Amino acid sequence: MKPSKAKPPKDGAFKDHFKNGMVSVEGSYKDGKKHGLWKYKLSNGQLQSKGKFTDDVISGKWIWYRKTGELWSTGSFKNGEKHGLWIRYHKNGNVHDEGRYDLGKKVGEWKTFNEDGTSLKTKKQR
Repeated sequence: MKPSKAKPPKDGAFKDHFKNGMVSVEGSYKDGKKHGLWKYKLSNGQLQSKGKFTDDVISGKWIWYRKTGELWSTGSFKNGEKHGLWIRYHKNGNVHDEGRYDLGKKVGEWKTFNEDGTSLKTKKQR
């Protein structure tokens, strides 16, 4: 189900809805640009993701959730690029994989884990 495409304000709170009336997105604008905390939801009301924007650019820590509500992934952005530690999770909550980005490029060791938490593999990024 698609959001209704409400017209955003130049400044202040913004909220859009799915056709079923449930909130699809909420956040705020400053000088016509996304700014501060934004939350994106599924048509059933379940939180899908949340994080910040600074002057219309994705920034800071973001969190994504599965359709069932479990944590799916966490990561951060800097200047609109993936930056810092990123972690994805198995459905049982254990870490699936983790590694670092440096302004959009994978760097260092990236580790992958089995559902039971045991190490599966490690890959060194160049």
